[in-house]
Amino acid sequence: MGRVERIRERVQGRLRARADILYRDSTTWSDGTTCQFSVLDPSRADGTLARSLRQRPDAPDMRVLEIHPDHPRPAPGSHIPWEHGVLFIERYAQESAFTATAPGVCRFVDPARTRHDLLTFATSGPLVEDPRTGNVSPSPGVPLTLPARLEATTDPQARDAVGADTATVVLFGRWGKAGEPQPWPDGVRWGSTCPLTLQGQPGTLTVRLAWPDADPVQSLIHGEPFLATWRST
Repeated sequence: MGRVERIRERVQGRLRARADILYRDSTTWSDGTTCQFSVLDPSRADGTLARSLRQRPDAPDMRVLEIHPDHPRPAPGSHIPWEHGVLFIERYAQESAFTATAPGVCRFVDPARTRHDLLTFATSGPLVEDPRTGNVSPSPGVPLTLPARLEATTDPQARDAVGADTATVVLFGRWGKAGEPQPWPDGVRWGSTCPLTLQGQPGTLTVRLAWPDADPVQSLIHGEPFLATWRST
């Protein structure tokens, strides 16, 4: 056994001996993984990872996850209820050569700090045949109401992607509420429309494009992203 292996064995022995103090919480995550862990606020923690997280603009929402060395790690995107919100695992940092453990980088989502809109789309029912003419057309569908978080964007790339003119507001959206992310909903297609009032002005929202995250885990944390346009009516 080499020097590094001996140090690792000694350090892991100390972690196991103090497990009830170091890893104070135990629960089952959304992916079915059960483990013992601790959650640390980077502003009150030491180490390279905590220092790097303190430099991020979203530092108040970041947390460090320390998991018992003998327990399985939940997958990135997994979440649990935590305090007054939801804790999501964003990724794992590099594994330590001396502990053979990798701390998790987590994001705390507080639903109370994020507003959402309820979008109601008119869906199409099944095709039916007119007994008089023989023509086939969709029957009336049921209203489909979905939560989404919307933010106006002036990003030139986004505006060009949807062909927006000066009278069009481009919206970057994510499906679901904060802490309750959703995938792309069934029944909503490119070109689907719904009424939406912005700053007291009635108008129409039109779903235009999917706008995938560079890191797919972000969609699991925040909801599937999309671009939409809005025009006053």
